[in-house]
Amino acid sequence: MTEANTTRRPTDNSPRGQSASMPPVLAEMMKSFVTLARSENLTAAAGGLGITRQTVRRHIVQLEQLLGCTLLVSGPKGYELTKDGHRHLANASWTLDQMEDWVSGAVDVVGYLQQASVRLEDGGYFCGRQHKLNDVWRVGTNSIQKGLRAWYESQANVEHPLVEEMRPKMVFFRKQQGKWLYIHVGDESTMTRWLGLVWARSEVGSFLEEDTMASDMDRFVTQAYDQTLARGTVRYDHIATTLARSRNGPLEPVSYQRLILAYRLPDGSPVLGVLIIVTDDIEVGMPTDFQLLPMPADMVTSDG
Repeated sequence: MTEANTTRRPTDNSPRGQSASMPPVLAEMMKSFVTLARSENLTAAAGGLGITRQTVRRHIVQLEQLLGCTLLVSGPKGYELTKDGHRHLANASWTLDQMEDWVSGAVDVVGYLQQASVRLEDGGYFCGRQHKLNDVWRVGTNSIQKGLRAWYESQANVEHPLVEEMRPKMVFFRKQQGKWLYIHVGDESTMTRWLGLVWARSEVGSFLEEDTMASDMDRFVTQAYDQTLARGTVRYDHIATTLARSRNGPLEPVSYQRLILAYRLPDGSPVLGVLIIVTDDIEVGMPTDFQLLPMPADMVTSDG
């Protein structure tokens, strides 16, 4: 962490990539980095973490020495991420989320596939299970199977005619400024059916993280999106959760199958497609203390 227009050389002489002992306060160092990067204000970061400004500074310097690069610089408008800081922020945020989920028991990894069961602070629940991709042919709905075929046969080209056929049922995002930007919400998509056409039209051009309908389950959503886009692949999940259908509205149960697909635009830039099909036919492996409630009747339709 340096002042603007200055350069700091790492004091750690060990080459990056070699095995090194991890400091005992590594998690605290990452928390200070992530919090300051998001708030851009040292006083606010220290207050949010319940530690002193000096401790936040020390954590950042120690992390920079460990990584061998400068993460943040201080300027007239507050702290800003460097190029290396942007690169490491996603890793640090993801690692902290994984640590929290592991300690709380919210997420398990079974056969390299994620499985989550958690009661949310808003009073709802989220139960999700990542499935093997070949499970699409065993238990996937018709639209889920059609969506996977379209992705494969289009060679991940988002403007392919087969993808265009699926577009009314899908939602598309681009990663911009480290956030997920809505670029298309299909009129026949589950999100439009759940929240309404007015909401769907208003979301295009806005960020998922700033959505007025944001919920406590969004962290699990963005993690899955990040992983799929980074790997340029497809992810298949079964999910049972609770969502509101209007701002400050009551939570209602919904279960669905979800296909997350990494596409590319003609210029080669990445874009993410999400296909969600509401169905009772899910396999999530819920704990015995979780009980699924019946979905609203207007959401239960056949996927022909």
